[in-house]
Amino acid sequence: MHAIIVLGGERMTSLCAPLPEKALVIAADRGWDNALALGLSPAVPDGVELHRSPAVKDETDAQLAIRCAVSRGADSLTLVGRIAGRADHTLSLIFLLESLKKHGIAAEIVDDINRIRLFSNEAFALRRAGFKYFGLLSLGRSTVSASSCKYPLGRPELVRDNPYATSNEITGDAAYIEVSGDGVLLIESDRLA
Repeated sequence: MHAIIVLGGERMTSLCAPLPEKALVIAADRGWDNALALGLSPAVPDGVELHRSPAVKDETDAQLAIRCAVSRGADSLTLVGRIAGRADHTLSLIFLLESLKKHGIAAEIVDDINRIRLFSNEAFALRRAGFKYFGLLSLGRSTVSASSCKYPLGRPELVRDNPYATSNEITGDAAYIEVSGDGVLLIESDRLA
C-alpha cells in the first residue's frame, strides 16, 4: 500500500509530480492545511488521517507520520513538503529517505519544483515526464553511469564531498542511469534555477 504524508511548512497548492489516486493520506502537524490546499480531502478513496502529536517530543512530525503509515501497512511513501524551507527540516527528510531504503520502503520527497529519490545498486530509465533537469549526489562512494543526457557520466566514482553531478538535463524521452555503491540521491526538477 502507498501512503502520502503531507507535512507542514509553507503552503503549496500544486506539486511537480502526480500523486497516486489510491493511497492512505496522513497529514502531519500543519500538513492538514497543505492537504486541503492540494485537494486531498476525505473524498480520497482511503481517507485522510490527521496525525496528532505533542509539541515537545523526541521525534519529528515526519518520523511519527512515517511510523503511523508503516504500522497501517504502507510499503511505499510520498513525503509532500516544501524542500527549500528550513535547511534542518530538508536535511532530516533526506536522511529519512536513507533510513527508509535500508528498511525496504520505497520513498520520495515531492514539492512544487522537485522530486528526490534514493537509488543504490540498480539501473533505471529516468523518464522526462514532468522533469527536464536532474542531479545525482552520492551518499558516500558510488559509481554512476548516465547516458542520453547533456552531461553523460561514464562510470566515475562520485563522492559525497565532491558533488559535481548536478544540473544535468535529459536530452530525449529518458536518461539511462546505473548506480552501484553507497547510493545516490536523484534530484529531479522542472526548472533550471
